[in-house]
Formats: sequence, C-alpha cells, structure tokens
Amino acid sequence: MAGSATQKSTGLKRTASAASSGRSNGGSRANRYPWFALCVDNHGHEGSLWVGKVYQVSKPEPGDAPHDLRVIDEEGEDYLYPVERFVRVDLPPRARKAVQSNRIQA
Repeated sequence: MAGSATQKSTGLKRTASAASSGRSNGGSRANRYPWFALCVDNHGHEGSLWVGKVYQVSKPEPGDAPHDLRVIDEEGEDYLYPVERFVRVDLPPRARKAVQSNRIQA
C-alpha cells in the first residue's frame, strides 16, 4: 500500500491516462531512443519504406522539424519522414531485437 502512495506523489495521474489509451507517447518512455514505428503510408517513398513494416526511430538531430521522424529506412540510412506516415508501436524485447538485427543485415 505504501508503494501506491509513493506512485501517486510521482504522477499516477499521467500513468492512469496512458493506461486508458492503451498506447502512450507520454511519460519518460517517449524520450527513449530507439523506439519503433509501423509504416502506414509510403506514398512517394516506395523504395525506402514498406507499408506494414516496423522501423526503428532514431533520436532527432538539432534542426529536425518536430513533425518529422528520423527513421532507419530500407537503405539502412536514417532519413527524415513525416510523422503521419507512422504509428508508434511498443514491442516486446524479442521483437525489438529482431527489428534491430534485420536493419543491420539489410
């Protein structure tokens, strides 16, 4: 019970909000890199992105626009793409490792 009281004082409200949506960009997890995103639109970038594939998102560099994501694409390079082309996904550790190793082999 004391543990839950401690949680309340550190921001249970934000955590409860995140839990209600199922997926969240809130909290400290949003700032951890790399994270992963599913491509939902590759229009104009058919050779670099595949719809339905999960890509690794890298930390933005100074000067990157907030509406862009730095994604490791099919060419193995980090490149800026509009954020609306992707949906953030949470992957279990085994899946994260598989996506990362697939990128290295490409």
